[in-house]
Amino acid sequence: MGFFDKGIKVISNEELGRRVKESHLKYLQRVEENTPLWIKEGAQMRARRESQKISQAELSELVGVCPQTLGRLECGKPVKRRNMMKKSYETAMNFILLQRKMNLKKYES
Repeated sequence: MGFFDKGIKVISNEELGRRVKESHLKYLQRVEENTPLWIKEGAQMRARRESQKISQAELSELVGVCPQTLGRLECGKPVKRRNMMKKSYETAMNFILLQRKMNLKKYES
């Protein structure tokens, strides 16, 4: 057995196809199960952002995603790394609000 033979398990095209299909079905099931929660969370996120008069463009720049991806998050559609994006979204929102508050205080004193 040579160096390249160690630990490599060869599977057939049929087995690969089965695994891919199984993985995709699990993904679709997860999306179906979570969509109602995602829609609710997204609506709350959008309402908070809009109530603070923060644009999707401003927020998406800080989060590091395009405005369309932020829109998908707020609409409850599937997005990659959803939990990490939600945390980044909240952090960016808090940063913008803190920045605005500090600028207001600077001019008030």
